Amino acid sequence: MSLTKRIWIEHDPAYAEVRERHLAAARAHAEQFTFRIPTRRANRMPGRRWDPFWPAAIQRALDDNGFDSVSINDGVYLRSQAERDTIVRDATKIADEHIGRLRRSASATPRR
Repeated sequence: MSLTKRIWIEHDPAYAEVRERHLAAARAHAEQFTFRIPTRRANRMPGRRWDPFWPAAIQRALDDNGFDSVSINDGVYLRSQAERDTIVRDATKIADEHIGRLRRSASATPRR
């Protein structure tokens, strides 16, 4: 049995202090990031699933701008509203450009 399993899955009382210390540090770090961008968005292409390009567009916008972020569940969290607005604007532009390229290439493809 691994130490990680004993600490996090089985909640071994011998490691309660270690577990609490790690959780407190993680909470303190995550509390700095309060402005959320959902990584799921309605699909703008045909189909019922979530937009498959949106998470990659968010990541590319984050890389381009160099903002610190934290990913928790289905969201990306940033430190300020201004950072969030910048990333959403840039990611929307990136995703729309990609979807536009796909639509142009689909319309240029001859149909049988």
